[in-house]
Amino acid sequence: MSAWDENRPIFRRLPQYGWQDNEIADAITSAYDQILMELQQEILNFPTNFIDPDTARADALDWLAQLCGYTGEYWDASWTESVKRQLIKDHQMVWANKGTQYLLEYLLNLFGLSDTKIRVRGAWRAGVNKPGDAIGGELLHYSVVIGSPTSVGYQRGGAEWRLIDRLRRLYMPAWCDSIPEGNRYLHYHRFRAGRSAAGDPL
Repeated sequence: MSAWDENRPIFRRLPQYGWQDNEIADAITSAYDQILMELQQEILNFPTNFIDPDTARADALDWLAQLCGYTGEYWDASWTESVKRQLIKDHQMVWANKGTQYLLEYLLNLFGLSDTKIRVRGAWRAGVNKPGDAIGGELLHYSVVIGSPTSVGYQRGGAEWRLIDRLRRLYMPAWCDSIPEGNRYLHYHRFRAGRSAAGDPL
């Protein structure tokens, strides 16, 4: 049995005769042996506690996110633990699909912003339409439409509104621009007095 198996990595390495049967040597090394055993457990559990997004400690998620490419505006320490874990788990999918409508819809759903949809206006979309399809009509653009504001959320300028706008700006589809000036890229489904702003679609 090794010194580590006996939980005495220092004491059991002392000379067998004269030291391992010495109470003073036992007392002196006991505290250090305990420290080393705790450090060994931390090292052995490092992948579980810090690397695996399913089991990582909550206080390690912000650090782990940086290793997955989420820095600056792409991360917020105030997000919920479940959102953080899912974003870290899906980081390869997120970066591979950045600039697609699919990813923007995925993120809106992940953050619980399900009362939103992406409205695309225009006649042709790269990656959607096939060569030879008709090209024409108005310029290609999109907007994020919020279904119905309530007294507790989705208020213009509120936390949900700002989060939707942030996700739209960071992950917007690369194949078109946000709705041009004169209209709004983020608006309610219908014009609402006291909530909608001048220039919002009717």
